[in-house]
Amino acid sequence: MKIGIDAHMLGQGEGGNETGARGLIEALTRLDSQNHYYLFVEDLANLPDQIQGRSNVTVVTLPTRSSVRRLLLEFPRLVKKYGLDLLHITSYNAPPFCPCPLVVTVYDISFERFPEWFSGRDRLLLGNMVPRSIKKARRVFVPSEFTRDEMLEIYNPSPEKIVVTPCGVLTHFQPINDKMAWQEIRQKYGIANDFILAVGNIQPRKNLIGLIQAFAILKSQGLASMPLVMVGKSRWQVREVYQAVEANNLENQIIFTGYVPEQDLVLLYNAAKVFVYPSFYEGFGLPVLEAMACGTPVITSNRASLPWVAGEAALLIDPDKPNELAEALTKVLTNDNLAKEMSRKGLEQAARFSWDDTATLTLAAYQVAANRKGL
Repeated sequence: MKIGIDAHMLGQGEGGNETGARGLIEALTRLDSQNHYYLFVEDLANLPDQIQGRSNVTVVTLPTRSSVRRLLLEFPRLVKKYGLDLLHITSYNAPPFCPCPLVVTVYDISFERFPEWFSGRDRLLLGNMVPRSIKKARRVFVPSEFTRDEMLEIYNPSPEKIVVTPCGVLTHFQPINDKMAWQEIRQKYGIANDFILAVGNIQPRKNLIGLIQAFAILKSQGLASMPLVMVGKSRWQVREVYQAVEANNLENQIIFTGYVPEQDLVLLYNAAKVFVYPSFYEGFGLPVLEAMACGTPVITSNRASLPWVAGEAALLIDPDKPNELAEALTKVLTNDNLAKEMSRKGLEQAARFSWDDTATLTLAAYQVAANRKGL
C-alpha cells in the first residue's frame, strides 16, 4: 500500500500530540517494509534523524501552513498526485473530502465534556470538525479505553471503528545519572537546587492553579525549600495561573520555563525530585510515562485515563483537593525509601508501553481500513 501520514506537527513544539505522531511514524517506518509511506511535513528540517533516508519513506513538504487550506485543498490533491491507498490524519480534523480511505487519530474529546476550558474558536472548530472526522474515517485511533468509552457515549459510532492504540515512550527518555548534566540543566533554566517538576501547557485542564495551591500549603508548613518548575507553552486562561502565583506570594519560588526542547526535557525529568501531573482530564497523559521512564517518582490525578497509564507506580490524588496533593508531595519528598520504590515501579510501568506495539496495532487497522470489502 501507499500510505500517507499527516506529519505537519513535527518540529512545531506541540507537546504530546507531536510526540505521538513522531513515535508512531518512527516505529511504523522501521518495522514495516511491505508498504510505502508518504510523510507530509511543513519543513524537511523537522524530520527526525531516525526516519531520514529510509527506502520506504517519501517526504513531501506541504506548500502551505494554513490548516484550512491543507485540509480543504492540499491533502485531496496530494492523495491523487501520489495515488495513495490510505491517508492517516494524526490530529483530530480530517479533510471534508478525501479520494482514498481515511483514518484519523483523536487523543481526547475534552472539548465536549468541558467546553469552558476552550476558546470560542477552538470550541467551534473541534465541536464541528471532530464529529464529522469520526463519521468519515474508516478507523479512529484513540490512546486509551477511557477515550474510546467517551467517544462511544457521546458520538455513538460503530464500536469496531474505534481502535485503542496506546502511546509509547521514545527511547531517549531514560535514566541519566549524570550530576554534571543535571547541574548544567538547572543553571540553564535558573534553578538553584533540587526542584519539583510539572510538565504541560498552561491551560485550565492541567489544574495548575490546584498545583500552585498545594505548593503554597507545602511552603506554609515549611516542608519544601525547593522551587516548583513548570514546563509548557502558554495556551488559554494563563492570567488566572499567574494571579494564583501572586496571590500566594510565590513569584520567586515558581519558575515558568515555557516550551523546552526534548533533550532538555529528558534532563529535567531526571534532575527533578518528583514529577507532578494533577490534570483534571487526559486522553492518555504521556508526560506521566516519560517521567517514569526517566526513573522519577510520579504523583498524578485519579481521573480519566491517568490511573490506567500510571498503574500502581504513582501516587494518585483527587485533583480537586490541593491538601491531598500537598500530602502526597510531603510523602515523596520526606521518604527516600518510598521515592526509590516509586522510581523502580515507574520504570517497570513505562516499559509496558511500546511504540512498536502501537505500530503493530495501527498497521493491522490500516489493512482493514484500506480494504473496502472488509468493512
